[in-house]
Amino acid sequence: MSWSRFDRIKKQIVFAGALLFCLTAPLSVWGSVNVKEQAAAQVLTADIECGYGGLTGSDRYVPVRITIKAEEAFRGTVSIYLMDELSENYIYQKDLELRKGQERRVSFTVPVLKGEGTRVVIQEDGGEIVYEKALEPTGLDSNLFYVGILSDEENSLKYLDAYPMYSGSSMQCETYHLSMSELPYKAKDLDLFDMIIINNMDTEKISLNRRETLLEWARNGGWLIFGAGDQAVKTLSGFSKDLGIKVEEVMTSEDDYSLAKVSMDQSDQISVDENGCAIYQRRRLGNGWVGIVAYDMEAVAESSRWEEEATSLMFSRLISKSALDDSLSGRSAGSQIYYQLAGVPETGQMPSVFLYGGILTSYVLIVLPGLYLLLKKKDRLFYFRSGVAASAVIFAILIYAASSNTRFSSPFCNYVMYREIDEEVQRDQILTSIQSPGNWRYEAEIAGTVELKPILDISMGNSSRSSSRTVIGGEAGKNVISFQKMVAFYPRYFELEQKRRETDQRIDSEITSGPGGLTGTLTNHLGINLEQAAIFWYGNVVPLGYVAKDQTIDLSSYKCYSYQEESIWEAAVKVANGKLTGSYRVGDSRTAAQRADILSSYLGRRFSNYSEDVCIVGFASRVPEGPESIINYESHGTTLVAASLDVSKKGEGGIYQSVLQDEPVPVVGGYYGDGTPYAESTVLDYQIRPHMKLRRLMLRDCSLGGKSPQGEMYFYNWQTREFDLAASGQTSWSAEELMPYLLDSSLRVKWTSGENTGKIPSFSMLWEE
Repeated sequence: MSWSRFDRIKKQIVFAGALLFCLTAPLSVWGSVNVKEQAAAQVLTADIECGYGGLTGSDRYVPVRITIKAEEAFRGTVSIYLMDELSENYIYQKDLELRKGQERRVSFTVPVLKGEGTRVVIQEDGGEIVYEKALEPTGLDSNLFYVGILSDEENSLKYLDAYPMYSGSSMQCETYHLSMSELPYKAKDLDLFDMIIINNMDTEKISLNRRETLLEWARNGGWLIFGAGDQAVKTLSGFSKDLGIKVEEVMTSEDDYSLAKVSMDQSDQISVDENGCAIYQRRRLGNGWVGIVAYDMEAVAESSRWEEEATSLMFSRLISKSALDDSLSGRSAGSQIYYQLAGVPETGQMPSVFLYGGILTSYVLIVLPGLYLLLKKKDRLFYFRSGVAASAVIFAILIYAASSNTRFSSPFCNYVMYREIDEEVQRDQILTSIQSPGNWRYEAEIAGTVELKPILDISMGNSSRSSSRTVIGGEAGKNVISFQKMVAFYPRYFELEQKRRETDQRIDSEITSGPGGLTGTLTNHLGINLEQAAIFWYGNVVPLGYVAKDQTIDLSSYKCYSYQEESIWEAAVKVANGKLTGSYRVGDSRTAAQRADILSSYLGRRFSNYSEDVCIVGFASRVPEGPESIINYESHGTTLVAASLDVSKKGEGGIYQSVLQDEPVPVVGGYYGDGTPYAESTVLDYQIRPHMKLRRLMLRDCSLGGKSPQGEMYFYNWQTREFDLAASGQTSWSAEELMPYLLDSSLRVKWTSGENTGKIPSFSMLWEE
């Protein structure tokens, strides 16, 4: 046999073997997968309950309950893997040890991400995966508004799903009937819901802990709504003490359904009938709202013509469209958080440019020329190269020593903290980024009193790091975050929330509000100095500047400024810069720009709806029980402190209301979200409260944020059916002057703005006591 023939046979054998391998490899892999699944089935079984009846939303935190039964003795971990759009892995992990035949239920509260971004994984100690399942989100429509229903009647209020929230709106409700057993003990477990309605239910049967969970969920930004009617006492009794609710009487309406006349502490009564019964009322509670509807919301549905009208009326009266937009945009606040944290200095002592410049200048202009001249004079120039090298080493050591205070040697945190104090109760929310100066594995320990959530939707300035892993676990009394395969200086973002607790920190105040601003005094008993402090309420601000600890301030010497509600960012920039006149700008310093972002973000949440809420806000570098005492790494950042103030609105002139509570309704034309009109001529309907006697209507000068109205203004005369031109320069009208222009509490205003548009007119009012 020739060698060439032998080579051909050898090649044919190799080719046949390769072909056989290619054909059988997929079968062998398929077989091994099935064997693995069968083996897993023999080790344990798992049953998963996700969300509420399978409803999860997208990127909302929901409870995930995993019931695990061991067919054999098992020791390992149960984890939930989260992979966001940047392919970054966050892992919630708990240890698991079971005897043969033992069953255990493990619970997590996690977001269910799009696609297969959320997976349940059970692993043995050796790392072998014995169970894996992807969780798929439901309700991906961004126009869905999730409403939880608590009622003794099954499937009540389903009519809310059938109609848009507002006339002409694409926003639609998605309701879910919550059973008593599904009510959680942690507010975070209710993150799916935008609103919870309690209607025709005995709230005394809800345990105290679960009632507090509902109130805490509302304080975190939710809408808690009660339906009343002839079941008002039963429905409201469980929350009457916490919210200051009193049922005065139950009456019958013209449409033959029951209305309950209810009072609630600090409430804003929006629509009141001729009997003094508030059909809709609401009050602020932390970052959220509590509302009461005077009728039984299921009873009105018995009249088919009422269903759509009741849906639209309830939402339009209780939630303004701008507040709804703010609520929905707040679901994806990653970029806002990034910009707030990006401005925080990354170390307490930044490098000194003058020191480094002086060292380098002396080296280049003094040491090197001096060394050259000295060696030349002594005829030793052949030592010059060695001298340059030696002097370079010496100066490198000097620079290294000079930078010892500014060089990172361990992981560190940047943070922005919001501390709210209301009725002697303190609540802290901390937005933080944690990063390391090296490519090493490290762990962060965070106090167990803190609720911990990773912020998953931040993509600004970051690139994909698919190999990085963040494992979130816990031990007794603390949260533990393990960072694995991390890139140096690559941040991970988290939201930390301290549990509410009583405090003696407060602002003592005796203040009265009126058309001229605020009068009275306040004393800072917060235990800290406040920088760039200001008093805010809806559409108004009194800048205070620096307020020292225990300092008492007489407000009569401070000027009150007004701003358009849509231009709150402009007002925040001016307050943060301390420059309240002229055109607004971001600021001369990085600190001012960052504080403007933080302040506008907070005010946008707190004053998204009209309320009579008044608060003082200010900044502090360090506060007691701040992030430095919660996180085990060096922390740098800033804190915004906000404390509610008790302000009387009753003065010699009557009861003052700083701004109309409802947004004007366009009749002709319209306006953008920032208050700028679409066209030169705009006709708007303003609603005046019918249950109080108007004394005077005043045009607000919103010079701090947004241009004041420019052009001619007309009032519609309902008797002549023509627009009457308001006198040039007039900014105040008595009730007698407005008589021809008021019809069913509606004031119709036409505004011809011309080229210099400014913002739509805004009014304040004075009522009879």
